[in-house]
Amino acid sequence: MARKLSDSEFAERARASNRRRTERHQQKQVLLGKSSLTVWIPDSLRAALAAKATADGATIQDTATAVLSAGLGNQGEIPKHKEKPDPDLFSEPEPAPVDTDPAPRRA
Repeated sequence: MARKLSDSEFAERARASNRRRTERHQQKQVLLGKSSLTVWIPDSLRAALAAKATADGATIQDTATAVLSAGLGNQGEIPKHKEKPDPDLFSEPEPAPVDTDPAPRRA
C-alpha cells in the first residue's frame, strides 16, 4: 500500500500537476492560432455579453470572438486612426542607475 503523503508533499504535487496541465493547454491554444486577451470592460457590457452568450447557448469566449469579429468587419485588423497616436510611454531613455550600495567596507 502506498504511503500517505504529507500536506506539503501533496500540495507540491498538485501545484506541479496544475503547472503541467496549464502549459499543455496554452501550447494547444497557440497551435490552434489563438492568443489570450485580457481587457477591463464596464460591468454593464460584461453583463450584456453574458446575457447574449446565454441566449445563444454559447460560451462567453465564443460570443466575444463573434462580436469582436463582427465589429471589425471580419477583417481581423484594427482600423487606422487619422489622428496622431499616443506616444509610446516606454520610448523614453532610462535614467542612469543610482548606486545604492554603501561605501566599500575596509577589512
